[in-house]
Amino acid sequence: MAQPAKGLRVTPHSRPAALDAYEGLWVAVLDDEVVAAEETSHKLALKLDGMDHRKRNRVVVEFVRPSANSYIVGVG
Repeated sequence: MAQPAKGLRVTPHSRPAALDAYEGLWVAVLDDEVVAAEETSHKLALKLDGMDHRKRNRVVVEFVRPSANSYIVGVG
């Protein structure tokens, strides 16, 4: 994967409001839509295993932290 050039500023992305309904869950996101959500990463992996492989290869999996526990992630 290409690395950003040194000194290049990365614009922060705000958390999509649609994820508020999934706080505390592991989610699979495809094309800005949550396609699966589970309480544990293991349960989510099992659910994704049954998904069409072309679709599964394009999902992004993430844990939706509760907004009270939010933090900022920086590059570097």
